[in-house]
Amino acid sequence: MIKRTLSGLVTGVLVLLVGGVAYSGGNTRVALEDFDGASGDLWGYPQGQSEAALFHHLPSTQHLPGTVGGTPICQGLQTAWNAIAAHEKPPSPNKPPSPNHEIFKVLLTQMAKNQCSTIVGADPAGNITSIAPAP
Repeated sequence: MIKRTLSGLVTGVLVLLVGGVAYSGGNTRVALEDFDGASGDLWGYPQGQSEAALFHHLPSTQHLPGTVGGTPICQGLQTAWNAIAAHEKPPSPNKPPSPNHEIFKVLLTQMAKNQCSTIVGADPAGNITSIAPAP
């Protein structure tokens, strides 16, 4: 019984560490790797880290204008992002997400496919509070 409990505990800790939950929170530059629009899971490499971290894009995530740079395709995606974000109101917990939320999910999918960078503001659990393009 003790072996089974210990095995389960070790497995749980490994899943949390590999899943990027060890992210300390705050604002950081993240090189995007993958985004699942259905679940909101966003994988990327925080600046200065060699392992990918898992972030969670939520309906409450604030989409901010950012800096344009990087490859030409990233510049185009970032310019589109900024044009939409410039007119975006901060999300409200009492209202449904903005209709633009779906557009940002499409842009994040393309930005991840092209390994563009963002500035991610997240809590220690990896929930994204704000996100903006970065060169």
